Amino acid sequence: MKFVQPVSDVERANLNELYRNHPKHQVRRRAHAILSSLEGFAVNDISRLFNVDRNTVCTWLQLWELKGVPGLLQRHRPGRPCILVPVDVKRLAELVKDEPRQIKVASARLASETGKSFSLRTVTRTLKKTEFDV
Repeated sequence: MKFVQPVSDVERANLNELYRNHPKHQVRRRAHAILSSLEGFAVNDISRLFNVDRNTVCTWLQLWELKGVPGLLQRHRPGRPCILVPVDVKRLAELVKDEPRQIKVASARLASETGKSFSLRTVTRTLKKTEFDV
């Protein structure tokens, strides 16, 4: 069975802090898995507890062993670049402030101004990120 090596009180306190207060759910989950391993739970038990594959738990444990806390943090994942750049988002916010119930109209107006093509879903997702209630 695979378990993580015993840790110091400071490291355990850091793990508890991550588990209880980190803003990202995945980081809290990984810290909880490490703490569970320290308590003697087997990899199979942890994988059932978190409803993930056994290999996923092994990866979390290996990252902890190799990198410590930074190994538990989320890494940047490349993806498609945003269609709307910050200038476009600012203009969209202005258009929506003028007519908050006319998101489709604001979207069409922004599309004609920028020459970009985007879906209404992209507009609503962008507005939610900028703390608009859509």
